[in-house]
Amino acid sequence: MRGRCPDSRRYRGYGSYRLFFLAIGIFLAILPLIDAASYGERSSITVVLDDNYPPYVFRNEQGKLVGKLVDEWKLWQEKTGITVVLTGMDWADCLRAMAEGKADVIDTTFRTQQRETFLDFLPPHEPIPVAIYIYRDIAGITDLTSLRGFVVGVKAGDACVDWLNDHGIKDIRLYSSYEAIINEAVEKRLKVFCMDEPPANFLIYKKKAKDDFRYAFPLYSGEFHRAVRKGDKELFNTVQKGFAAITSQEYEQIRNKWMGRPIATPLNDRLLLLMWIGAGTVVILCMMVLVLRYMVVRRTRELTGIKNHLEATLNALPDLLFEVDISGRFYDFHSSSPELLLVPKEDFIGKTLVDCLPAEAAEAGMRGLQTALTLGRSTGEYSLEVHGNLRWFEFNVVPKKMPKGQQPHFIILSRDITDKKRALNQAMEIQRQLMQAHKLEAVGRLAGGIAHNLNNFLMPVLGYAEMGLQMVSTHEKMHAYLLEIKKAAKRAAEIVKQILAFGKRTESEPKKIDLNSVIMELKNGLFHLLGENIRIETKLASNLFSVLADKGQMEQILMNLLLNARDAMPEGGTVTIETRNEEIQSHEGSCRRVILQVSDTGCGMSMAVQERIFDPFFTTKGPEHGTGLGLFTVYGIVKQHSGEISVKSEVGKGTVFTITFPAMDSDSACNSAEAPAQLQPDKQVSEEKGLNLLVVDDDEHIVSMVSMVLSAHGHKVKTYTDPKECLRVINEERPEVDIVVTDIAMPGISGIELWRELSSVYGDIKAIFMSGFAIEERDMAVLQQKNIAFLQKPFGITDLIEAIASLMKRG
Repeated sequence: MRGRCPDSRRYRGYGSYRLFFLAIGIFLAILPLIDAASYGERSSITVVLDDNYPPYVFRNEQGKLVGKLVDEWKLWQEKTGITVVLTGMDWADCLRAMAEGKADVIDTTFRTQQRETFLDFLPPHEPIPVAIYIYRDIAGITDLTSLRGFVVGVKAGDACVDWLNDHGIKDIRLYSSYEAIINEAVEKRLKVFCMDEPPANFLIYKKKAKDDFRYAFPLYSGEFHRAVRKGDKELFNTVQKGFAAITSQEYEQIRNKWMGRPIATPLNDRLLLLMWIGAGTVVILCMMVLVLRYMVVRRTRELTGIKNHLEATLNALPDLLFEVDISGRFYDFHSSSPELLLVPKEDFIGKTLVDCLPAEAAEAGMRGLQTALTLGRSTGEYSLEVHGNLRWFEFNVVPKKMPKGQQPHFIILSRDITDKKRALNQAMEIQRQLMQAHKLEAVGRLAGGIAHNLNNFLMPVLGYAEMGLQMVSTHEKMHAYLLEIKKAAKRAAEIVKQILAFGKRTESEPKKIDLNSVIMELKNGLFHLLGENIRIETKLASNLFSVLADKGQMEQILMNLLLNARDAMPEGGTVTIETRNEEIQSHEGSCRRVILQVSDTGCGMSMAVQERIFDPFFTTKGPEHGTGLGLFTVYGIVKQHSGEISVKSEVGKGTVFTITFPAMDSDSACNSAEAPAQLQPDKQVSEEKGLNLLVVDDDEHIVSMVSMVLSAHGHKVKTYTDPKECLRVINEERPEVDIVVTDIAMPGISGIELWRELSSVYGDIKAIFMSGFAIEERDMAVLQQKNIAFLQKPFGITDLIEAIASLMKRG
């Protein structure tokens, strides 16, 4: 029994141990269940992440997902007891799976405003820098602005896409994965790409392409988040609680596994001491070297700065700089334009002014040295023939400080003023021509007025002579006398026509010309006279259609428009001259035209000014700067050549004049400007009688003669020398009127205005207009109407009678 007691006690002790370990086993067995309950009722979750983001997550050679985040999710699964279904796919598919509710959690995502609409983000767990990479042969890409014009490769769905778009970079090429981007870049089909730095470095080194690419600049720094579907608070808390259960040591082990750890080599204390001593010695020596180097660099920089400043100053001077002594001997020379030298530098150094220059220039230089020696400074001018061209120079001479006992030296600055001299001479010539043009203009206006009066004087002479011829037999001497009077009046009328042509100030000689040639001749000759602050640009069409025009008048158009542009740009600017062809097909034929456009960057014009810009004597420049005839002259020349002119302008934004000429080989479809068909009545029309005619002219002799002629041919005639009186009587008495015969130019009311007033009373009344002036462009539209005829003074009785018959025949 004694012997059993110990065994029995041992047995009871072993039973106690058994119960203890059994309790421990039961506790460990139910612990996961307790943990699972604490993390919610979920038994598994589906996590989607980018399967091509090394070293965080990627597929190994067997296609299995590996990486830092894979290990972290495995540890999370151990901590929570919840099964993690880790699914790797293209990043765009990850986002789509979360948006469509096919996954519970997404990892490796950046937080953006768009993604916040369907995701709730956990706190960031990994900082991720994002950068721009470029191929090695590209330079100059340093910031977002320099990316414009380059195609940038980006992974589809990446936050980098929104970042680039928000900063104005729109030329983006999307790829399914980072590896696809690197493959495309290695094949040299992509030169610039945006990528997160960790996968970029991993894949570039993996592809052995580290020497082919350059890190351009950092774009921004993002952060990896984990996120759940919007509103899933329970899962949000479960995921956050599970990762909070992982210790910092466990995170560090996973990071060291995938990111590596610093390489440490143990050193003994003696070696470490020697290293510190050596380092200290090196530091002291380096500091000494740096101090000495700093002193040398500072002194060198000072001397270099002085030298560079002097060189820059000399190079900035548009002058020839010479150093000479009192005898005129050359010692030194400097210039940014050595081509202005008569001979190379080495051929005149050591020689004198007299040896190297023509006598007149050398004499001017020696006088300048003597004056500078006496007064301390001198100036002058001289001319030289340089490389076959005569050029003008102005010079300044100042003494140079010399050591005591040495002979005086001087610095001569010589500046080329040839262009300035020519511009001044040509400006004076233009001013003379403008004054002459103004004189001719005044004479022209005077000539036009004289011609009008002469026509009025000749009108009765010619009319009464023809009436007398009709009343006298051809056998009588009086008939011969009257015939001679008629011939003399006709000859006088021809002279008046010549005076009228002079009054128009043009001597047109239309020829086939190329507008481009006219423009280039002016550009090479006179355009620079607009001033140094005016820049002329030309945009001339090749193969420009030819036009039938007077070359001198085309030059006059261009110069008037250019002078107008110059006056609109007192502070300077740009004038652009452009030509182009225009061809329009219509049912009437082919219309080929030449467009001439002159635009400036000047002050522009208001709409009120534009409406009057082509009026004669209208100007905004004041009487001291303009006559108001420049653009009026341009308008007249354009219309004379069957062209059109228009202006487009805005205050503060410049002006554009557009002129259209018909091309020489164009069909009749382009010819819109026609002469009035009534200028020469049909001589075969039979005479009309018994009409009620109204005759109005401010010259009573013409009224008397016309009235006598019309009455003699059986018409009822009412006559007036005052158009206002005529209107008064018409409005009060309303007599019957078939045709009004009136002069165009009358004081108070013109003939055309009188006709319009009568038309408001009688409707579409017929009219015969007379004028001693040439036809004005603004009157052409009226004279082309069906019920209108025109007779140029002086005209004969037959012309008047047949014009009346022709009007009545038209109905």
